[in-house]
Amino acid sequence: MKVFVVGASGYIGNAVALEFLKAGYEVVGLCNSNAGLEQLTRQHIHAVKGDMADDSVWKKYAKEADVIVHAAHVRPGMRLSSGWLKRSGELRDKCLSSLVSAAQENPNIKAIIYTSGMIAHGNHGDALIDESTQPNPTALGNYHREGERIMSEAADRGLPALSIRPGMVYGNGGTFKKFFLDVAAKGKYQFPGDGENYLPFIHVQDLAKAYVAAVDVAFGNRLISVVDDQPIKMKDMASNLLRSFGGGKHSSVPSWLVSLFAGRALSEMLVGSYRVRNSRARRVLNWEPQHRSFASGITHVVAEYQK
Repeated sequence: MKVFVVGASGYIGNAVALEFLKAGYEVVGLCNSNAGLEQLTRQHIHAVKGDMADDSVWKKYAKEADVIVHAAHVRPGMRLSSGWLKRSGELRDKCLSSLVSAAQENPNIKAIIYTSGMIAHGNHGDALIDESTQPNPTALGNYHREGERIMSEAADRGLPALSIRPGMVYGNGGTFKKFFLDVAAKGKYQFPGDGENYLPFIHVQDLAKAYVAAVDVAFGNRLISVVDDQPIKMKDMASNLLRSFGGGKHSSVPSWLVSLFAGRALSEMLVGSYRVRNSRARRVLNWEPQHRSFASGITHVVAEYQK
């Protein structure tokens, strides 16, 4: 079978594309740079260079795919601003609409999957939450739920449309490498707020496996949270991260300062609390994470990073 991955050279998208390749799929990946083109070609992925908002280059590949995965968002600048949310949302929605249109023209379509995020749940403090919990509004959560709405409307029209809400994705790459590993390697780590908020994590390889498993259950399942077994408090995450590097000191910074330099939407996400359960993913996907907690998984990631 064929899979078309939008954002196939990105951190999540590339892990997903390689997992489908490993599962025997013919993979076509959309990227927007020459570096991405070279990367995908080296990985034996049929690479297509183009803009996700311009389907004139890539829609034909989406029409031929048995599975479509959207895993691309406009990369923010120094700040995750309201302007970024607006622009990225517009381009994302245009791309999703084209992907849904392509899926409607393909009688063999088995799944069309949108990559959302755990922030879509909203801040729920210490409460355990899942896909049935009424979301609380946040700027970035509203952004992702709009993408989920497009998918839900596609499902209403009979398409196998599914949104996956990953936890905080970690591994030796992407933004986790830049903002977590590279920082902690210097022996210090700062987090916003008091660190008492819960974050759900998921190792990038465990997440990729969930996408492949989701193909067979896309009909009838509109939303699945993919997180590990143990949401962890922010301050405990920092302790485990530094311990994996042999030690160090963590401290907190005021959330208003993070908002000033990185944008309110990002600050709001990082101080929110999301004790997300993975019971639906385990039950529906017949899936379980190899790295069942951040505390156990981060040691492997740091060992890989230090090589």
